[in-house]
Order: sequence, then C-alpha cells, then structure tokens
Amino acid sequence: MIGTHNSMTYAKPYHWYGWLLIPFARCQKKNLREQLLAGVRCFDLRIRFDKDGTPYFAHGAMRVKGDVYGVLTDLKIQTMFLKEKLLVRLILEDPKLRKEQEILFIDFCNDIENVFGEYMTFFEGRRKGDWALIYDFKHKQPINQFVGSMAEDARWYEKIMPFAYACRKNKANMQLATDVLKDKVNLFDFV
Repeated sequence: MIGTHNSMTYAKPYHWYGWLLIPFARCQKKNLREQLLAGVRCFDLRIRFDKDGTPYFAHGAMRVKGDVYGVLTDLKIQTMFLKEKLLVRLILEDPKLRKEQEILFIDFCNDIENVFGEYMTFFEGRRKGDWALIYDFKHKQPINQFVGSMAEDARWYEKIMPFAYACRKNKANMQLATDVLKDKVNLFDFV
C-alpha cells in the first residue's frame, strides 16, 4: 500500500517564515484529493496543539494551514466514495516533549477514533523525537519509509531536502514497494 509521509505539507505555511522552510519541510506537492487519485491509501498526519488546545498540522518548525477536523471529515467523505477504509498514521509533532501536548494528543486520538473510526483506521500514536508511544491505537501497522531523512542510501543534502531524494529514488523505490513490499504501508515524499 502506498502512503504519503507528512501528508499535509503541501499546504501553505501558516506564518510568513514558513515560506523560508519549504525546501526543508515540504514533503508533498499534491493535495489530499490528488494524493488519493495517485493511489495513496495511507496518510501521515502530524499534529500539534496551540495554546487553546486546538489541533493543527505541523512539520518541525513549520505550521501549515488547514483545519484538522475539516481534513478528517473530507477523508471520511472520500472513503464513502471509494468504498474502502483509509489508513491514517497520527504523530504528535512535538520534539520538545511537552506534557500538555501529550495530554491533548491522547484526548484527540481517543475522540477521533470514536468519531471517524468507522471510516478510517488510525495507527501509531507516537511522538516525534523520541518516538515514544503516546496513544495505543487498536490497529498495528508495519511501515516502510522511503524518505531521505531516514534512508541509508540518501546523500547528505537529500537528508535535509526531501524533494532531492524523492527525485532521485522514488521511481525505483515505488517499484520495490509495489513488487516486493506490497503487504506493508510504504510512505513516500512527493508521490
């Protein structure tokens, strides 16, 4: 199964300085519907919470525009047309390891699993950074990540600029995922 890594990073940055971070933080160019049309059936959503406890999408220091509940509702509608469940990997994008973020994430995961669980299968529930399990979803899903920041065969500049590794390796890695690793979820940058 093909999935996207940092699925929401196609969205516009929320703050002006986010535009400067795009070469380092953007992992997707296509919006969610375009990702679905490209065959994606697993989405990697990175969540953080503002001071009021409202969830938002982020990757590292870059916050991106998009309503979390609106996106989940849109994915729910898409599953009704596709007549198949989508997989959604949820990660707490909080490498500072703040306890209040962890508490909000646990409540969020519990709520969305109850509200959207009929339409989507959620998994992971980890915190970026130490990758500790924060929320234990019922579903366990093995994954491969064909992304430059984690790839052993990535060149130094491909580790910090996701598009560079994707340009060089996506075709071969996609073939490998389709032919050999089809029983796992395979996450890619720039599908």
